[in-house]
Amino acid sequence: KIGVTSILGKDRGENAVGEVSSPDLKIEEAKAALPAAIASMKEQSPDLLVLLSHASKEESKALAEQFPEFDLILTAGGVEDPNGIPEKVGKTTIVDVGHKGKHAGVLGFYPDDTEQRFRFELVELDRRFEDNEEMIEQIRFHQERLKLEQLAYLEPTIPHESGAHFVGAEKCGECHTKAYEKWKTTRHAQATDSITHS
Repeated sequence: KIGVTSILGKDRGENAVGEVSSPDLKIEEAKAALPAAIASMKEQSPDLLVLLSHASKEESKALAEQFPEFDLILTAGGVEDPNGIPEKVGKTTIVDVGHKGKHAGVLGFYPDDTEQRFRFELVELDRRFEDNEEMIEQIRFHQERLKLEQLAYLEPTIPHESGAHFVGAEKCGECHTKAYEKWKTTRHAQATDSITHS
């Protein structure tokens, strides 16, 4: 039996919900909300307590120290391309799959293995995996929301004080010729194709 709860970190929570005006929604800091969640899960006698932490790596580690009841913390707040090596904070194992949807994490739980209860591997989501229609539909939905909210793609939401704006990779390549020629041969050069040409 596995008990799972999740939190939004300090900065992510504020960005996600803004100012709360609904009586049905209450925002609390993770450290204030977690004791009740942990107590509720423990009533079910779980074999494993898991925290999904959409917070910075530092905040996730601090929560591991403050709430050692968690056996496992999955954090989304580390570096973009993590090394795939789990970290230990006390008895809590912390794993990181990075962000921008570049990797999936595969986690095995071996309750009878006293030396290594968790085995973790990062899997790069590369061209070996076919496109998934449900995910494509989610991307389209997100693009439509951006259009409705009049958010211009690749334009900063806050104008730069200099008045400068995004000019594109080609313009950068006029001066940075060697770097641009190399960049054009990488997958990074096509990274936005799937979201700009839906």
